[in-house]
Parts: sequence; C-alpha cells; structure tokens
Amino acid sequence: MHLTSVHPPFDPRIFHKEARSLVDAGYDVTVVAPHSHDEERDGVRVRAIPRPRSRFERWLVTSWRVWIAGLSENAEVYHFHDPELMFAGLAIKLFGHKVIYDVHEDVPKTIENKSYIPGSVRGWVASAANLLEKRIARAFDAIVPATDDIAKNFSGCRTVATVKNYPRFSSPGPVKTSGHRSDFHCAYVGALSEGRGVSKTIQAMALLGDDLNIKLILCGACSPDSYEEEIRRLPGFQRTDYRGWVAPQFVPDVLSEADVGLVCIQPLNQYLTSLPTKLFEYMAAGIPIVASDFPLWKEIVEGSSCGICVDPRDPAKIAAAIRYLHANPDVRAEMGKNGRKAAVGRFNWESESKVLFSVYERVLNGNARDLH
Repeated sequence: MHLTSVHPPFDPRIFHKEARSLVDAGYDVTVVAPHSHDEERDGVRVRAIPRPRSRFERWLVTSWRVWIAGLSENAEVYHFHDPELMFAGLAIKLFGHKVIYDVHEDVPKTIENKSYIPGSVRGWVASAANLLEKRIARAFDAIVPATDDIAKNFSGCRTVATVKNYPRFSSPGPVKTSGHRSDFHCAYVGALSEGRGVSKTIQAMALLGDDLNIKLILCGACSPDSYEEEIRRLPGFQRTDYRGWVAPQFVPDVLSEADVGLVCIQPLNQYLTSLPTKLFEYMAAGIPIVASDFPLWKEIVEGSSCGICVDPRDPAKIAAAIRYLHANPDVRAEMGKNGRKAAVGRFNWESESKVLFSVYERVLNGNARDLH
C-alpha cells in the first residue's frame, strides 16, 4: 500500500517505478492518492481521495483521509511518500503493520527555501522538522531515501537503503540520431520555477545569435502558476516552444526531438546534492547535457564525458555551452553515446529496483535490521 497526500497517483517514482516494479515482482499493490476516481492501471490499483483545495486542507484533511483509506485496506506493508504523513505512518505502525518511509527530498533543506514560511522563523522550523523527522523515523521498519546525502539524515534508523530515481530501461524510448535538420533544439523537461533555473535558461536563449536557428523545448508545470506570465515576458521566450506538462511516458518522444538537454538548476542548498531524474533521462536519450556545475553533478556528467557543466546563474555561460555544442556535431554525438552507455550500464532503475525488492523481502521476513 503506497500512500501519498502530495503527489498525483501516477507520479514517476511512486507509480511508474516502484509500484509497477513491485507488481512485476508479484506483489499486490495499491496507491492511495488525491485523484478524481478509483481505477486500475498496469496492474496497480489506485484508490482515490478528494484533491485538496489548499495547502492547509492538504495538511489537515487530506492526510487524515489518506490514513483512513490506507488503514481500511489492511495491507501487509505501508509505504508512504510525504513527510506530512509521518504521524499517519506512526499510527499505522502502532496498529502492528510494517511501515516504510520513502524520502524524496531533504526536508530541512527544502523548508529553508519555502517562501510561505516567514524568513525570521524558517531556520527554526527547519531545525524542528529535522529533529521530529529523525525521531519518528526510528519507529519505522525501513527508510528509503532517494539520494545518499538524504540517507545521512537517518543514520540512527534500523534500515536505510538508498533507492535512486534513475530512469527505467525496460521499455526504452526513441534515442537521438544524427539526422540532418536545419533547426537545433535544446530541451528542458521538469518542474518550472525560478529555483529550477528556467528563467536563466530562457535568458540564455536570447543571447544566441539570430543567425543560429536554435530553439528551446520547454515542458513542465509552472510553480507558482503566476510564474508562466513571468517567463513569457523574458526576451528569450520567442525562441521557446512551451508545451506545458507532459506525461512521463511521453518524455522520451520529446527528447527524441532534442539535440541538447538542459538542467541548469540554481545552487540552492536543497539541490546541490540532488539527483534530478531529467539528468539521467537525457543520458538515456543519448543527447549531450548542459548542467549546473555542482560537484556531484560534475562527477556524473564530466566523469561520464557526456556534457558540459557551467555556472547556472550566468545565462552567458549557458549560451556559450549551447553554442559550442551547436558548432560541434561530432562532439555532440560522442557525448550522447557516452551518456547512453553510462545510463544503460549504471544509472538505471533496473539496478535500483533490486534494492527496493531487497528492502521489501527483509521487512516482510522480519530481519530488516540486517540491511544498511
């Protein structure tokens, strides 16, 4: 039983990776999530609860509904995905069930950048949340962080197993070929916000010469909603093909149109050690990458010789990297091959799913303490 009050039922990590993989391994899987109706897809049953109309309703009402709906199923294992469900997870554990906490983000670092929390108390709230999360997490049977850096926050827990958000290769999508076209496409696929570097990326497009037919394919949902109006006013938007949100299964089709993948996220504390799915999706698609020059990302991108790392705060440097790749098709092709090779051999969901299966087996067999 997967529980979420924040994510949609067909979230890439929750549904397309974890739930579907568990079904393939023989588990009976249900996802409880805000949705319009109950349904079954790819062998996963979705139990819908009403979508919240506000953040406060989500905290106060939706979390309660998720807990009630989940507990009524009487599952063997409850796997929840949101820190606001910590108390629901604790209550389920007190009822005698196995509980796994899937930690998608570093909660304290994320809180430090929440604009709706007054800056004067943000640090205190982050410290309190950190202490509370660590204390409650000790009661659960397993913690499944998305990165090794997040895993460090739970060193005192009985079982901690990092399951990274790498892409699936069971049904690989189209891979970029070296066809000859007059146009040249960069692509960014993911959440659209200031912190994700979308403004800097669009500004970089305005710095490319008018003689270069370079365009940006931009896919994702804006956060907040008003951010769309802001980016539409930027000078580089006239070179941007904005397509809105794209379902995960169609991302490979978008990337098959791209010559370069962009992931110029800003150096906020919460992102410096993150592992964005889009980075590995670009590698899997066989296209070179222009990425932020965070040490961890440089280790991946430059270590795999699959792209260029730049200062994401500087549109001129982003533009220079794009201009270089545009002018050097042989370099693009080589970087694309290197990225694809690294993705297939190392950065893939198939290897991570084995870790997930191991966690489930040990939790169900009552020897979860053996896994660290």
